[in-house]
Amino acid sequence: HRVDRRQRQMCIRDRSGGGDSIALTYFAHEWAKANGGQITVLTVDHGLRSDSRSEAERVGGWINALGITHQILNWQGVKPKSRIQAMARNARYRLMDDWCKDNGVLHLLVAHNENDQAETYLMRKEHGSGPDGLAAMSQILELSHCRLLRPLLAENTQNLRHFLMVQNAKWVEDPSNQNPIFERVRMRLHIKDEKISCLDVATTAAQFGNSRLRNSRALSALIAFGVQLSPLGFAYVNLSVLTNASSDDIMRLFARVLMTVGGRSYAPSRTQLEFLVGKLLNNSASSVTGGGCQVIHKRDGFLVAREKRGLPLPVLVAPKETIHWDHRFKMTFGEGLSLSNGNVFVRALEDQDWAEVKLHIGKSQQKKIKAVIRHSLPALCDDTGVFAVPHFGFFRKDIAVDQGNSCDILAYLSFCPLNSMSDMGFSVASPIKPTISVSEGG
Repeated sequence: HRVDRRQRQMCIRDRSGGGDSIALTYFAHEWAKANGGQITVLTVDHGLRSDSRSEAERVGGWINALGITHQILNWQGVKPKSRIQAMARNARYRLMDDWCKDNGVLHLLVAHNENDQAETYLMRKEHGSGPDGLAAMSQILELSHCRLLRPLLAENTQNLRHFLMVQNAKWVEDPSNQNPIFERVRMRLHIKDEKISCLDVATTAAQFGNSRLRNSRALSALIAFGVQLSPLGFAYVNLSVLTNASSDDIMRLFARVLMTVGGRSYAPSRTQLEFLVGKLLNNSASSVTGGGCQVIHKRDGFLVAREKRGLPLPVLVAPKETIHWDHRFKMTFGEGLSLSNGNVFVRALEDQDWAEVKLHIGKSQQKKIKAVIRHSLPALCDDTGVFAVPHFGFFRKDIAVDQGNSCDILAYLSFCPLNSMSDMGFSVASPIKPTISVSEGG
């Protein structure tokens, strides 16, 4: 835990006052008090149901009655009509990660448990995930600004509910957790109907997790010698490093490269990876796509660049704001942004932009930046058009003259992918655990 002003601080993620999150709140609060610290409970109001705000406020009342600080985070903007749970999950973690950054909190605790782990394993198995995907959830996950911890990953829901009843605790059951339109709910019902042991499934996931750790060490060495990352957001995989590698190691390598360059949270499925790698190594295709990337066969290796399809829509930005564009580039804007002609947007570089930009950069630089690479780079635009492409050192003449210093416009730019190339951060939750000790005194 992070020491900040002599207080040890952490926060608990609470989506809707669910039982698992409330149980985690009790445990973490007692632990923090015993260690001279404090917790903050975060409830995310997704705004997807008419009564979600009142539920969040009711949960806040329960939390405050325990002497714990409570914050409601709101998911604002237009809500999606498809992939609702996935989009809501992404928004939830983004909001909490940002809150942790703004409040100097390093650890974010979430209440995923053994049942969640079993559901994740079975869903990934059904989707054709490879051995790494079947390791399911890690106990520790590094986000952009904080470390996510899952301390209850080896506990089952029944024990947690029993603990809450002994405590006379209150919690909310989210009706969406009973809606079979969602895949996770269907899997939960399948586990119940077929009387599948969550402990047995979680044990299998842990075996895959331990295997994943061993393979990760070998994979990291392979990546260190065989993959080069560019500040322009692409990677190059040397063909020579693949010569003596096993097929599993090659697929793991491409999975990590695709996640890093593509900005995805998950690697392509085992089936997709087998198809992609087979095409490349058998020379049956000069270029293939997968995981949000385009992989191009070169004489001595493979160029992996972000695919043009699926790049972010234009994002409105302001001075002093920091964004993580396309889950790849971290950008902080300076006060000079205010002198642009109207609103400023960040979007992918387009062909019409390039026609103007290339007039202001050298021919040697033009040749180095292939179309597949430049199409995935961010450009700053205003009402007049593109005025800056930082990766090329291009700033439109009127902006450059006014500012005199490009740093006034863009204070910071870094290739900061959502996923690191190495997979050494995976942590296995042991399914062999003691039952929660419950006493009348709490």
